[in-house]
Order: sequence, then C-alpha cells, then structure tokens
Amino acid sequence: MQNAIRRKYAFVLPLPLNNPSSKAALYGLTYFVADENLNPVGKREIITCRGLDNLLPSPNYLFSLGIDPFSIKKGLSEERFLDEITDRIFNEETTVITWSIRNLRILEQICIRNLRKPDILKKAYCVCDINRVLKLHETLESGIPFNSDALSACAAKYGFKNRIPKGNHEGRLDLLEYLFRYLSQVNPSLLRFALRNTKDRLESLEKIIQGNKYLLEFDLKTRSIEIIKPLKLNEDSICALYFDGNDVLFKNYELTDFGILSPATVLTEHREKVVNLSLKEAVEALNRAEIPEDNNSDNSYDNFIKKLSEHDLLHYRDALESQKRGFIRADDSSSEIYRRYLMLFAGNNYKENFSDGELQSYYRYCSAQIQSQLNQYLRELENLMENTDSRIPENVNLIRRIQAYPMEL
Repeated sequence: MQNAIRRKYAFVLPLPLNNPSSKAALYGLTYFVADENLNPVGKREIITCRGLDNLLPSPNYLFSLGIDPFSIKKGLSEERFLDEITDRIFNEETTVITWSIRNLRILEQICIRNLRKPDILKKAYCVCDINRVLKLHETLESGIPFNSDALSACAAKYGFKNRIPKGNHEGRLDLLEYLFRYLSQVNPSLLRFALRNTKDRLESLEKIIQGNKYLLEFDLKTRSIEIIKPLKLNEDSICALYFDGNDVLFKNYELTDFGILSPATVLTEHREKVVNLSLKEAVEALNRAEIPEDNNSDNSYDNFIKKLSEHDLLHYRDALESQKRGFIRADDSSSEIYRRYLMLFAGNNYKENFSDGELQSYYRYCSAQIQSQLNQYLRELENLMENTDSRIPENVNLIRRIQAYPMEL
C-alpha cells in the first residue's frame, strides 16, 4: 500500500438525520485525518450542522445513531458547515475514506439548497466507499458477499473485537479504519484501484468508451456484479447498457457514486466460475441489445434547475456568485417555488437579516411544514417504541427526548 498512498487521508462518517432518498439533512460529519502512513494528524472531531427549521428528523435515525434531537439546533448553519468541511476534508490534498457514499451524497443536497453547485465530493482528491470495495472483494473471493451493510457487523466479521457504544461517533471511526487496513492486506490491488483520483478515473473511462471496451461494476442494492457497455460519458455520469447475468438493461451511472468501474477483464476465468458469470456471454448479450433512443438521465441538480423559470434561472446564476449571500432575495418577477427556495436559504442561514415581516412569513411556512410531517414522525416513533427494549434506561431516555422534540418546536 505504501506506493499507492501519496496524500492525506480523511476517514469520514456522515451522521444522517433521515433517509438520504428523501429531503435529507445531516447532524454532521465525524472524521479524523491521517498522513500517508495512516498516522493520525490531530484529534478526532465532529463537525455538526444545525437542523433545518422546516424539517423533522427521523426518529429511527436519531435512535440508531444515539442523537439527542435537541442537540441538532446547536450546530453550524449549513452555509458555515459546507465552508468548514471543504476547508478541512473536501479538498485536492485529501483522499476521503467513508463507509456509505449514499449517506455522504446528502452533502450534494445540502449544496443545492444553499445556492451552491453540488460538486463538493469532486473537490476531494478521491472518495472511496469501503463497503462497496469490501462487498466486491467478498464476491470475487467466494461468490457471495456478506449480507449486512452495517459497519459494526462487517468489522466484527473480520475480527474487530471492541464494542462501540451507540452515540460514540468518534469511536465508530475505529471500525472504518480497521476495515480499510484489512482490505489493504487482503486485496491491495483492488483497494489501490478504488483510490484513483477523479482525473484518472475520467481519463480511463474516456479511453474505454473510445476503444469500445467494457466495464465491471458492483451494485450494492442487488449484491451483484454488472458488466457494462458504456454509451456516453457526460459531465457527471455514464449512460450505459449493463448485463446482470440474466438481462440487458439501461442504466445511468453517476460518477459521484464513486463506484468501481474497472475494466471488465478483471473478471478472470477463475473469477467467472466463482461468481457464475461468463464475460463472453455478457459481451455477446450487450452487443445484441438495442440502444434506447433516449438514454439521458437527469440528476437531482438537473431536476432542480428544470423547475426554475427563465427569470429565476438568471437570478439564480447571479446569486451563485454573490458576495452578499445573506441578503439575497427574490424579486417581483420570481416564481413562487423560487421565492420559497430563497426564503428557506436565508432563514436557515441568515435569519438575523430578515425584516419582521420576512421573519413572520418564514416561521409560518416552517410551522406548516412541521405540522405536515408530524403524523409520519409519530407513526415512526410508535413503531420504534414497540420494537425497543424498555429495560435499557439509555433507550428509554433517548426515546422520551425524541417524543418531546416536535412539541418543543
């Protein structure tokens, strides 16, 4: 591993407050930085992010991570949070090691709602999803990946002995580091490949597409290897056909998922037998398949832009470059959706700059939003209470705090 490690490492675990597929928010990021020899540089820290005024957290996420909901109002504003993590973690000097890219991509949603382009992950030298690398390693070795995505369960499977209490976010970084070191011992070549920087990834993909060659990817949802025929490389994605062992389907692979995307020839004859997948058959099936006429796929940022009127879009582009972000407001020609977007941006970051009328309108809207989410919050809380061991005082105390939280807003 020595030759592959050239820059700083940041071991990073995001702390989500709700499902990443919904309107997502973070309690913060816990992290530590290490040098090229994996020696820690500085102490372990949590950079916390203040919860949104218009969004209730998920009781399940609060409980599973041991987060007191009343503490989420004490962090940095999302604007300051993004500045802080860009300075410390997401920069060209640092390789980011994480467990779930899905949770880390919440940062892109935070960027979008804070008048920023969602390119924060691309600012790092590299981002590596250890869970995906580990699952591919297991599949290539035995044909069957471990059936859990839980960081603690995976670390325990490979020999981690210590128990990390719920709520010890800095302690969970031990699990991530342990599995990174494990992979560096058992499959250093795969790990080195996953640690390529963004520029090298793009250059490699361009050559593969130009040479009409094929790629291999591992899908975490289906726990399966995919053989890919890339059709087109966009700025942030690859339009492709893929073969999953049975069918050829179309898929859009987002580059900020930081998948494996290796040459398909990594599937050697021995590995074909292990995973029960023939590269030759996959290539033949891909070549027979018809290419869909419309093979574009929009990401969340594209969908956000499409909702803006022409006037909104001009205003938005000017706002992206504004030096007085706390005073950005919609004008009389702005659409209702854009007015609300800017109101929430200003209210969650700069409410001290609101007039009395603006502040009242902001709180009325946030109150209505919280009320609309309350039934779902209570249903989730009820289910959590039914399935939690009430003999453990820590569990009972945390659930009481979660139960009281929306009533105090």
